Amino acid sequence: MAALEKQRRGEKPSRDEIAALRRFEKQRDEEQRQKHYRSIRKKEWREWSGRQIKVINEQAERYGLPIGSATIDLPAFVKALHEFLADNARKLAGADDDDPEIAGVASPALERKRQFECRKLELQIEREQGLWIERRIIHDGHSRIGGILRVAGEALLRQFGPRAQKILNDALDNCKREIDRLLASDGDNADLDSGGSG
Repeated sequence: MAALEKQRRGEKPSRDEIAALRRFEKQRDEEQRQKHYRSIRKKEWREWSGRQIKVINEQAERYGLPIGSATIDLPAFVKALHEFLADNARKLAGADDDDPEIAGVASPALERKRQFECRKLELQIEREQGLWIERRIIHDGHSRIGGILRVAGEALLRQFGPRAQKILNDALDNCKREIDRLLASDGDNADLDSGGSG
């Protein structure tokens, strides 16, 4: 105060008075800064965020952020933001999903989708390694082989009579049943008729 009074009168304050005046001004500036941080106008927040007031208010309510009132307390918002990030770290870490509809969402459906995609990739690798062949391909191959043998049966009929053809046809029917049983050994009979893979 002595330094301010001397300056008002046009006198030169002492070194100690100037140092005290600087400390006082620094403290006053800090108090003003804190006051401004705690009273940011909604208009300024709208400009900074690039969001409409309606959106800001919805986010305040949905996420529990202190940005819904006419003035915003920046330190309170910073604290709430970091608490939100900490509370939702696992959900936010999963937000890299290619499907924007489920990005960052933790749900049983999302987990099933991820498992399905993983299994699909595993099957593609196994197929490339020759570890399995699609049932459709096996079925088509058996149909072609059966057709060739049926033609042979007709030739046997013409050359050796119906008994020779019946022996071959019975053997083909037995082979078909055995192949069907082998392909259905995993209990997945529905895939036989639908042309699934296995």
